[in-house]
Amino acid sequence: MRSGRGLFMFAILALAGAAWQPINHVPMPASQPDFEFVDMGDCRPSGPGQPPTQTFVEELKEIGYIHPDFVICNGDLVYGEDDTLDQYNTELTEIQKLVDALSVPFMNVPGNHEISEHQEFQEAYAKRMGAIHGSFDYGGWRFVGVCTDEFGSADKISDSQMEWIRQTVDGSEPTLVFMHRPIFARSGVDEAGATLADGTELHDLFKSHNVKGVFESHDHVFNLQNHDGIQYVITGGAGAPLDAPPQDGGFFHYLIIKVSGGQMSMEVIPLDGIQVVRVGEQVRVSAYCPYDIELNDFTFDWPSRPSSVTAVLDKKGKKSPVQVSLTGVDREASGYKVHVKFLLGKHRQTILTVK
Repeated sequence: MRSGRGLFMFAILALAGAAWQPINHVPMPASQPDFEFVDMGDCRPSGPGQPPTQTFVEELKEIGYIHPDFVICNGDLVYGEDDTLDQYNTELTEIQKLVDALSVPFMNVPGNHEISEHQEFQEAYAKRMGAIHGSFDYGGWRFVGVCTDEFGSADKISDSQMEWIRQTVDGSEPTLVFMHRPIFARSGVDEAGATLADGTELHDLFKSHNVKGVFESHDHVFNLQNHDGIQYVITGGAGAPLDAPPQDGGFFHYLIIKVSGGQMSMEVIPLDGIQVVRVGEQVRVSAYCPYDIELNDFTFDWPSRPSSVTAVLDKKGKKSPVQVSLTGVDREASGYKVHVKFLLGKHRQTILTVK
């Protein structure tokens, strides 16, 4: 049993908030006015003791190619819930290995599966992953991570955290909020716990401040709503079992959020939106989505050190040159890891030729 003093200190920490830090300990890049980041959520497997899903593994691989400035996950990284504490810690270890391999900062705000009304889960998570809620500033924007499942306050916001949120969004910066449970449910979804019990209070707070977008998960779909000029985005397609057919948003995906000129835009990238095939001295990279995607760190293995890499866009047999930069070559036991940067054209195949 936690002592009264311990509970008091927990409340003080919740009120004060904390710097929202990457759980893979990769430093944040220098702040800049134009930037992009990835948002995702609900990466967990379908049952206790299972390894991270292949969907999540593949999405992380694609995100590595894109190499955004940072990644934010809206919770449910692990199954947790009715795990034993040993199972829970094993799952945290497995997920940590995956995100540690990513070369960009990865932040997470815990969901119901990380905490599940288990005080020992919340303590284990905080010890290994950092604060359960927090904020940071980047590019003139404020990023706020809210925990919707703090121990003792599942599906609602504790009084101490609500006061911290009020203080944190009370500024002139445009603000984006990230949390697990949605405020507004998708049409037709009405089960208990599908939304925050005190979501109306939180929305009223957001609309009276400079909150531009709220990114949520918990419902394993993609869903976009606008309420009082605020974009509410549900993204729950990073590996957990889907909650709807594709036409209702039930497909595996992640989001690329671009900020430029003080404006925000969003691209929904389906799983396998980037596919790679090796053919002789060529690496063929295809985009299976309706967006051009900047691949800032596309990597591939090669048996010898390349002297050059060229690229063309193949559009129905007509080829046009694509600017490609050879940004690095790493020596490995079996050959070389080659790093290049280029724009992957939407709906098309880009052919890299290695010499």
